Amino acid sequence: MWKLSPDIDLSSENIPAADAERQRRTAAEILERLAHRPGQVLADEVGMGKTFVALAIAASVVRATRYEQPVVVMVPSSVVDKWPRDWNSFALGLSDASDIKVSGAIRHGTDFLKLLDDPPDRRSHIIFLTHGALTRTINDPFVKLSLLKKAVGRRKDLQNRLPAIIRDAATLVSDKRFNNTPLVTELLNTHERHWMKVWNNHSAVLLDDDPVPLVFADAIDSKVLEPLRDALVELPINRSSNFEKRLGSAKKALAAAMRGAWEDGLRKLDLTLPLLILDEAHHVKNDNTMAALFANDAADTDLEALRGPLGGIFERMLFLTATPFQLGHHELLSVLGRFTGVRWESAEDRAAFEASLDDIGTALDTAQAAAATFQKRWSALDPREDAALSRATNFEEPLGDELSAAGRAALHEGRVAQSVIGEAERKLRPWIIRHLKTSDTERRQYRAGAAVVSPGAVDRGLPVDDDAALPFLLAGRADAVSRLTKTEGGATRSLFSYGIASSYETYLRTRATGQSDLDDAADASTQRVESPEVQWYLDRIAQYLPDDPEKLAAHPKIAATVKRTVQLWSAGHKVLIFCFYQETGRALRLHIARALERRTLDLARVSMSMDGQSDNDVKVALDRLSDRLFRSDTSSFRRLRAEIESWLPALDKTSRELLVDIVIRFLRTQSFLVRFAAPNAGMTVDDLWSVVDSASPGSVSLKSRVISFATFLSRRTAEDRGRILDVLATAKTGDITIDDFDPAENSSQHVSIAPNVRLANGQVGRETRQKLMASFNSPFFPDVLVASSIMAEGVDLHTACRHVIHHDLDWNPATLEQRTGRLDRLGSAAILEKQPIAVDEPYLGGTHDEKMYRVVKARERWFGVVMGDSRTVGAAGDQSLDLPLPHSLARLLTMDFSTSGQPPASTHSLP
Repeated sequence: MWKLSPDIDLSSENIPAADAERQRRTAAEILERLAHRPGQVLADEVGMGKTFVALAIAASVVRATRYEQPVVVMVPSSVVDKWPRDWNSFALGLSDASDIKVSGAIRHGTDFLKLLDDPPDRRSHIIFLTHGALTRTINDPFVKLSLLKKAVGRRKDLQNRLPAIIRDAATLVSDKRFNNTPLVTELLNTHERHWMKVWNNHSAVLLDDDPVPLVFADAIDSKVLEPLRDALVELPINRSSNFEKRLGSAKKALAAAMRGAWEDGLRKLDLTLPLLILDEAHHVKNDNTMAALFANDAADTDLEALRGPLGGIFERMLFLTATPFQLGHHELLSVLGRFTGVRWESAEDRAAFEASLDDIGTALDTAQAAAATFQKRWSALDPREDAALSRATNFEEPLGDELSAAGRAALHEGRVAQSVIGEAERKLRPWIIRHLKTSDTERRQYRAGAAVVSPGAVDRGLPVDDDAALPFLLAGRADAVSRLTKTEGGATRSLFSYGIASSYETYLRTRATGQSDLDDAADASTQRVESPEVQWYLDRIAQYLPDDPEKLAAHPKIAATVKRTVQLWSAGHKVLIFCFYQETGRALRLHIARALERRTLDLARVSMSMDGQSDNDVKVALDRLSDRLFRSDTSSFRRLRAEIESWLPALDKTSRELLVDIVIRFLRTQSFLVRFAAPNAGMTVDDLWSVVDSASPGSVSLKSRVISFATFLSRRTAEDRGRILDVLATAKTGDITIDDFDPAENSSQHVSIAPNVRLANGQVGRETRQKLMASFNSPFFPDVLVASSIMAEGVDLHTACRHVIHHDLDWNPATLEQRTGRLDRLGSAAILEKQPIAVDEPYLGGTHDEKMYRVVKARERWFGVVMGDSRTVGAAGDQSLDLPLPHSLARLLTMDFSTSGQPPASTHSLP
């Protein structure tokens, strides 16, 4: 059907040859499989270049289909701007990419449909569309007016409404530009294909495209318009004393009817497009708005049956996800089931596909049961009696009298499990491709619980000491009483225990909502009313937790995260921190910033021999030193600029000069001086050079980091390079002379915080988040990024950071893996430093926090068996198997979906 375009070259200086060959082989294999199947899942581990594989497939399909219809790439809105930039990088590997036109980021359904209307000479061949583009409420005024026009049509009973529509058009379509009687009159009397000409005859602001997608206008039929016609009856014809009230009521009714007409019209689109590429496809594992896009229940003989807006439109689908399921294989089956949304050639083909899914489900059920039975047998072994099993390389190896009866039974169950898991793999393999990263046990290092701050404290949670115990006990009691006294239909989640385990601030300010960072409603004003019994406990907790920053910072998990962050920062590292609650994010930013300021002053006092002097005196001394070292009228400063510029031959002159300025801004900050240079009053520029050119974090010097960053910039387009440099040139520095807080970060404390610690959650604007990503990926500031789940998928945060702290855990291991995956990518800082990704998972012992940690690790094991897993367990890993399972046996029980067909090495434990 389709073949990989021969001029695609996926190799580059950033990608090892082996990875480039794997990506090329994967793209070719997927195209081959799509000739016989409705879809494929590409489930490579995070950071292995799925984007470039997908773009290679998209380009190949565009060419194979002779550029007639576009390939659609649907991505989360948070990363839709990244995909066009990645295309620019990918296109460098094409002998000539000028024949393929790509769209920018498309966020609205009307803009998507307009692209489909474009003539061949202007048509985009690859369209980057957000997940929510087709599910948003209609807001395009032209489409609204078109719906009103079609609803009136030639209906005599509605013709008398036309004058009112013309008169009130600006209100009805929510656009003041339509407060123009001649314009609206002509539009309503003209077919939509001529509206651009009509508009341009009446307006000074010209249109360059048809304002109403004809593919949508042609899909509207009489049945779709009936609710809109009913609403038009409410539109007042004559002005009266209650005109405004009646008009407002009519507008609401029309808005609701228009939403329905938009949704129904999308379902009736008559389109055939070759391929949908769906990024982060695990979002469709459940029945939700996103999954409903692909509903395709209409039979050929039932044209009135409803379908999703994208159901039956695409000939094939390619789903991208690093985490196809981790809560159970039913989620994977649900994702595969979305392939029913393709345009089927026959009902028989669809029925055969659905039968194959049932068969795969049965095989996976059997495999899971066999794996669980084997684990039960293995976990019961006595390491002293069956020590010989640690040498076993397969389940057939005769160990004779060296094994007990239990040992022989474990081997038998292992043989059974290997057989049924192999059968399940055989049935699932045609639908999935998954490659794992190297099985090097040092690729990631995990520290959990108390080990985050005390490395020797293996398999123990952070202690909740006597001083902090009372509020935790009261919160647990409040949860128990709440469940006993809740009204029918009330919440059953452990709201109080959840919040207080994250931070005292979250309990105090969002304790009754349990809302996530992405919900703007998470504040005290939305607290629910509790029973008197529950309220008694809450009042006692509130009394115990006064809103004082020093006491709030003593929260046992907050204190651990802050301590670990300060340790890493002091050693020169950047740190990425994920949390769930908005208030926890704000609290972490405040407490970490204050701790870093204290640490900065302490380091300066020691190196500058200023023991006993005030904070202000230390800051003044640092400012004077910085001003002296970086005086622009000195020969040493000119030599400094010239030396830095000599590092950057890969950049053009303008970019080189701008980056030199950025580097100097970084060098002169107090934060840099105290961490790396051990400043003193007699320090010279030559002393500074020895610091810049010597090894810093990860045995990589700042000079090497700047050179690497410059090389990265040189491979970006001029536009993207300019964007990044502009962000860095205007970013706040890390001086402990604290800047004003960023209003976009919505700091509830309303205090100024050092800008080397930044916050990125759902309330921070998209543009601000984009700037934070660009600056965090540089060798410069910020040093610490506190993020919510909005930064946990699809974004790159890896080029300058290899340390991640999961302050708040999650019941789903896929969530944690996605977060860690922001750092574990090709071209990461870990690769540059030749050091592992460091993953810290603090949890509080004896609380719901510990339960969550244990559950998520148990779920991770079955995922490892079915999908493979190259992650290491680490020092704080699972201890459920007293006799360690040899890697050779674990490998035999791990499914392999790689294109090479070779069983991957594995270091995980079994479920």
